Amino acid sequence: MNDSGLYVIGDEHAVYGFRLLGVGGTAVDSPEELQQELERALAHSDLKIVLVTRDLACTMRSDIDRLKAAVTTPLIVEIPASRAASTPLPLRRLIQQALGLRLDR
Repeated sequence: MNDSGLYVIGDEHAVYGFRLLGVGGTAVDSPEELQQELERALAHSDLKIVLVTRDLACTMRSDIDRLKAAVTTPLIVEIPASRAASTPLPLRRLIQQALGLRLDR
């Protein structure tokens, strides 16, 4: 997957944004693809955090909530989708929040 211990599953814009920072990921378009990618991610012991866009997580809410409660590693964290219905945060801010890092210009 990647050396950072992070992996993102979401729409192509979210995945591309994280790839710019060296974080691997896979773009998915359906709950079935999300399920397959989550299974792949959970099978990798080198991953510490799996970021999933909220819009996709909502397509299989009960499964995501069950995984969050049952699986301690990797930690499954929902992030806003790149095309959120609410006022979107700038990509830089989303990445800072997800990684817990400050990105200077």
